[in-house]
Amino acid sequence: MPKPVLTPSKEPARFGAIYYGSTSPSMHEALEALAEKGIYVNALRIRAFPFQDEIFDFVALALEGVRGRAEPRRAAEDAARQRRRHQPGVA
Repeated sequence: MPKPVLTPSKEPARFGAIYYGSTSPSMHEALEALAEKGIYVNALRIRAFPFQDEIFDFVALALEGVRGRAEPRRAAEDAARQRRRHQPGVA
């Protein structure tokens, strides 16, 4: 199963975007246009379902920034809990 593709911003980013499919060319254009205006975005292109761990980790790190805290361990634990919720037969 193909893994998601991370496109990190060239500068520290306050925002993250997740996209898939035929939106790829438009997203690359939008990311460049935003960067020219000083708005930096980390982007993650989903290439397959079901979601892989990297997607949950990307969201956990984004939420960490939204919460205004630097708690990578808690974010990782939250991401692990989310993964377990979406996997049948895993407690």
